Amino acid sequence: MFLFSDSELVIGHLNGSKKVKKPHLKELYSQVKEKEKMFEKVTYDNLPREDPKIERVDKLVNQELDRQHSL
Repeated sequence: MFLFSDSELVIGHLNGSKKVKKPHLKELYSQVKEKEKMFEKVTYDNLPREDPKIERVDKLVNQELDRQHSL
């Protein structure tokens, strides 16, 4: 499984190159690491904000947030 993000900090946490310090992020980190066990291999990669994959995801998230807000 491949996971892409434009957040260098998040990718650093998940790759283990940066230490997770904030308590609320430690809990989320633990949840992600637990879910990782469901896959044979997980690769995290940082992409620039202008990457087409990131732009597409941003668009989809904003559409869903707009939809939820209008309910």
